[in-house]
Amino acid sequence: MRTSKLQSFTKILIALLIIGTFISMSIVYQDSNNITAINFVRGYVFFVCFMVLYIFIIVVRAFRSFRREELIKKSSRFFLRFFLFTLFVFSVNYILKPDQIDFFRASAIGFGSSFGLTYSEIIFFKPKSPLPRDNSYLIK
Repeated sequence: MRTSKLQSFTKILIALLIIGTFISMSIVYQDSNNITAINFVRGYVFFVCFMVLYIFIIVVRAFRSFRREELIKKSSRFFLRFFLFTLFVFSVNYILKPDQIDFFRASAIGFGSSFGLTYSEIIFFKPKSPLPRDNSYLIK
């Protein structure tokens, strides 16, 4: 039961993040100088930092309860995807903008994409058999 509550809470936070993203984008593109709009964007930036930390903590807690084989499997998937995404972004930048190649930007995009694809099942879906039955890796 705790897993479904945590997953519901996470899904609500993600929905708030998406809604806040659209509102913040409209505020920024309208170039609003209203103090309320500026405070909303500041709060949104804080919320994004909180979400990154929150998702990272959930994944790390889940890692502690994985079996060794599952941990190696997920880690190898992550590193393979990271390498492929970074290589793809780097090559697209090399073709489209050869004078502005930024390896840090390419690796950041690769890291975020591979992290999201590899570990989204831990965040959004019920755990499969390799995880303990009591789901103690999510809430302690």
